Amino acid sequence: MRNLKTLSILFIGLFFVASAAYGQGGQQQMQALDPDSVSQQELQSMVQITDSIQVISQKVQDDIRNLVQDEGMEFERFQKIMMSKQNPQMAQNVEATPEEEKLLQELQPKIMSMSQEVQMKSMQIVQNSDLSMQRFQQIFRTLQANPELAKRFQALKNQQQQ
Repeated sequence: MRNLKTLSILFIGLFFVASAAYGQGGQQQMQALDPDSVSQQELQSMVQITDSIQVISQKVQDDIRNLVQDEGMEFERFQKIMMSKQNPQMAQNVEATPEEEKLLQELQPKIMSMSQEVQMKSMQIVQNSDLSMQRFQQIFRTLQANPELAKRFQALKNQQQQ
């Protein structure tokens, strides 16, 4: 269960890179690869890339948490409100006060700036790796679509952590 949670956190962090890279990569549609075509070296590169991005993402998440708390809102409340804005089904369960709405509007530009910084740093990490952005995207999509490759990825990640 912990491995699945770790993997999903990595994919959330990588979403920034994949979406930014896709936007820069033109309108071509990236397809998932045959998982057997992903070499062990490429998978190792993905582990290194995701580890680096995870460090950056965690720091920014901590910065956002501190920003929200410094403004007098509990971070958990902030998360619930933000999730309700993205998920119409949750919106019925969470109602923001006018003060909270005002605070969210004030925080939004700062949070967007922090998110853009993560995107830029993450893209630079990929560009400095031995994978092209296109290959990174292909492997990323395949990791999402193929449980076997995701298991190989997680095994490498666990091995590296030991």
